Amino acid sequence: MLAYAVAPFAKWLMHRFKLNKSTAAGITAIALAATGALVIFGVEFGIARLAIRLPIYAQRLNIIYEQATTFLNAHGIATSDFSIKDVLTIERLSEVSFLILPAAGTILAKGFLILLLAFLSIIEMLPAEGYKLSPWASYCRATASTRGGT
Repeated sequence: MLAYAVAPFAKWLMHRFKLNKSTAAGITAIALAATGALVIFGVEFGIARLAIRLPIYAQRLNIIYEQATTFLNAHGIATSDFSIKDVLTIERLSEVSFLILPAAGTILAKGFLILLLAFLSIIEMLPAEGYKLSPWASYCRATASTRGGT
């Protein structure tokens, strides 16, 4: 899917700037790597900001918990059975984040593999000037045309 999404950019470079296949594929690879790096850094920046703001969120959660407890007690609902305040602590949220971070690394590694496979598919999909399409590119084009693609 990623190769289908990015291949028109390489084809556009070839037709618009009269670049050969390898140059267009190289520029496409650089653009794809830059986009991937931008996404990775954006996620890292978001995680860092979340870690900084986590104590603020914990304070706000405690205030909301106290307000909800007061409201429920005022309306005759006993809140002594609720233990959400003990569950949602900074320590518990930190434990959960340490469990999630290794999974995020795995997702990033798989994303890199997907980008690599997309790049290789793009190279196969681009026609060289004066040459026949490779069997893989012919198959991709035939599949795309039967599905309504271009």
